[in-house]
Amino acid sequence: MENWTGIISGTNRGLIFLNFDITKENKVVGNFKLCDIEDISLSGKVEGNIKDDNIVAKVFDFTPEQDGVPTEGTVNLIISVDKKEMKGTWETNLDTKGDCILYKFSITEKQQTGEEPTTLETKEIAIDFCSFDKKRIEEMFNIITIVAKSIRKGRERDISPPIYSINYDKEERVRTYSLPDFFNKFNEANKIWHVGFELRDKNGMEDILINISYKQDVSTFSRSSVLVKSTQKDIVTMIPEMVRGLVGKARNRNSFWYHWSLEAVTQIFAVITMFAISFFVSKNLASTFPSQLEANRVYIFLALLIILFNLWTYFYRLIFNRIHKYFPMIEIINKSKNRLSPRLFVGVIASILAGGIIYFLALIWTLLF
Repeated sequence: MENWTGIISGTNRGLIFLNFDITKENKVVGNFKLCDIEDISLSGKVEGNIKDDNIVAKVFDFTPEQDGVPTEGTVNLIISVDKKEMKGTWETNLDTKGDCILYKFSITEKQQTGEEPTTLETKEIAIDFCSFDKKRIEEMFNIITIVAKSIRKGRERDISPPIYSINYDKEERVRTYSLPDFFNKFNEANKIWHVGFELRDKNGMEDILINISYKQDVSTFSRSSVLVKSTQKDIVTMIPEMVRGLVGKARNRNSFWYHWSLEAVTQIFAVITMFAISFFVSKNLASTFPSQLEANRVYIFLALLIILFNLWTYFYRLIFNRIHKYFPMIEIINKSKNRLSPRLFVGVIASILAGGIIYFLALIWTLLF
């Protein structure tokens, strides 16, 4: 059985769960469940054919059966090369149609025989190096709200309504039970530092926590993550995978500034620079005052090198903290930004570093040879 979860858009929008088997005749047989954002949630069956990386199937036996619910439809999906993603289109006999994208997931832990349905499952995933825009945040929170409503249905006494939180514009904080109120603040804000979603029950057995924090520098301790605790294994598995899929489509604009290669190049450049400065200064001092300093030139070189290395240990982290402030790990973008300035900044810095390396290499070559 293959398990997929994802998002549909178009006439209907929401979170979809798809499970199917592939028979020896390359037939696809399975079922689906749709958590619609604005309309009634549906479930049904799927049957079709798979050829190469293309699935063409019909959907039918919709539940519940009532006015406004289709009786049949079709779906056309194309599987990615790595077999972890499917994209395609769907339509029904009521002339509703749209696009969809699904991500494959698997339940790695085997269900123990005789396990009680009240057994608590927990899963947490970290969110790093992403730039979320308004549309993606809205999409995520709308879908999670539908899931929260289905969990709370008939259990209002045990599970509180979901809480939406936003920290914006000069650290103003709002926590509300209203999704429209949250979106109003989100749309009005110029700068957003944090958005969050909380669904909790009194016994801690049905919790969904989403925390997305704008990270200014490496000293920020708040971690963006998704934590799900539930007695329902499909909830624990599907929600993090759905969020992971959304995060996977976010643009990782700033990961370059956190890559180990950048720090390695910076360290190499700093070492070359400190050696060159120490060598150049000690040689010139010895030439200027030959009688007093010529015999101690090597000690002057070592003393300068030690001083520069100690200064570098301080300025190194200061420099990277400043870089990470302007290029955060997590961005929450509400207003359009000037994308040209960061590119110009990167180009200028890269040119300066390259010029500096060439200059100091040429200097060392001249001094030694």
